[in-house]
Amino acid sequence: DGMLIWTVCPPLKWCREKNKCQTNFHCWRKDKYGLVMLAICDHRTKFRWLDISEPGRMSDYASWIKTDLASQLDADALMSQILRTGHTLIGDNAFVKKMYMAVPFPGTGIEVSQDAYNFHLSQLRITIERAFGILVHRWGILRKPLNVHIGRVSALVTCLCRLHNYCIDSGLPALSRTSEEDERSIHRVARQRSVRRGGISMAAVNLDRHARPADLLDGGNHFSDCQ
Repeated sequence: DGMLIWTVCPPLKWCREKNKCQTNFHCWRKDKYGLVMLAICDHRTKFRWLDISEPGRMSDYASWIKTDLASQLDADALMSQILRTGHTLIGDNAFVKKMYMAVPFPGTGIEVSQDAYNFHLSQLRITIERAFGILVHRWGILRKPLNVHIGRVSALVTCLCRLHNYCIDSGLPALSRTSEEDERSIHRVARQRSVRRGGISMAAVNLDRHARPADLLDGGNHFSDCQ
């Protein structure tokens, strides 16, 4: 699967070095700038392969087909050297079914057996989402736009992924409990909003009339289909 590595809007000088323009790095769906990170993980959420080379405007599939791994897997002679017999990669609907890639059946009017297949596939596919979530939770710098040269983002995030794998091998907990300081910060924000709006609600996140979390910063366009 893929995730967006959030960065600041790259200056024109950085873009010229990559032979790109600023809009190439803008992901409309998230309304953020960054690079696409494609990754493969195992059942332990350890990253086994990743690629961080395409700008945020690219889709997951368009980024995938440009990787060396995709080309190697498409070559039958090399596929057997990369994947064990009887094993396959698992992708979402953004990818295309291949001998080496299992994807869900598309659409809603599918047979019961196909729906069951999709369900069990989703239970496996969610592992990569967990891996992304653990990575971002573990390394807080990924929760904000990286203010580093666009050419150094790949090396930085690759290092974080290697440390992520090291933490798993060392038996460190994937997620820590919410600290007392975090709890106090949440309640402080809720009190400030309650006083500012003259209400009595203690909610830290408020929903608008369409039940969308409009107060979330940099929400992007995830909820545009609710209009």
